[in-house]
Amino acid sequence: MASESSLSIGKHLRAALLADQAVKAAVNDIYPLTGWNQELPYIAYAVTGIEAGITKSIGPDCTLVEIAVYAETYDQACEIAETVRDALYKMEDPLMGPARVINQKDAMPNDDTYMKILTIRILTSPLN
Repeated sequence: MASESSLSIGKHLRAALLADQAVKAAVNDIYPLTGWNQELPYIAYAVTGIEAGITKSIGPDCTLVEIAVYAETYDQACEIAETVRDALYKMEDPLMGPARVINQKDAMPNDDTYMKILTIRILTSPLN
């Protein structure tokens, strides 16, 4: 089996969020690359970019991930986003180093769904 790298960050991120009891209690599920028609509230995420370290032996990759919180109210979206942020800041995973929110935006894709979209930067080190 191949070693894992920043290419596997999505499955590690989902596992870390589901392991956090506050996140797990706040949403119905967490999906990679999902569209619509899921039961609110839920989280969807996608890796949006990878910046390679200087070399594989010097420095980790920097992985960018968008995490979208879908909720019934704006306040609920904000509360879940804060819970996700807290979980990311305290997560412990051998592949994922420090995670930081570097941007956020709000959206309302339809009349009964509010979104809070977080852009996260995660340092990732290959697992051998």
